[in-house]
Amino acid sequence: NTFKQFSLFPSRYVHDVSFWVDKPSTNGAVRQEDENDKKNECIEKELQEQIELQFFPLVRQMCGDSVVSVDCIDVYSPSKISPNYGRISYCYRVVYMSCDLPLGSSEAHVMQQRLREGIQLLGWKLR
Repeated sequence: NTFKQFSLFPSRYVHDVSFWVDKPSTNGAVRQEDENDKKNECIEKELQEQIELQFFPLVRQMCGDSVVSVDCIDVYSPSKISPNYGRISYCYRVVYMSCDLPLGSSEAHVMQQRLREGIQLLGWKLR
């Protein structure tokens, strides 16, 4: 059994943040249903991995150790409806909680605002 840290201050604040990211260019390729759908899925998965490599450190930088979890809860790609739409939307759920100090809703709100500002500095558009 390993020790699992717990909080003496159990208040948790759950915030969602959604943003648009430009999709890599397909060089004007015409969409063919089956083959391109699989290729697009691979591209979108690869893009999400690249986004998370930037997003997770941003969360830590902007919010410190008060973030206990970050989970992708939605990915929306309008390109499935309109192939010429060049953006993908990501929605992440961020849970704020402190293990050593009481964390109030106002502190969680300030961290969420800092995170939103950081997202914009990366060039992503908030939803």
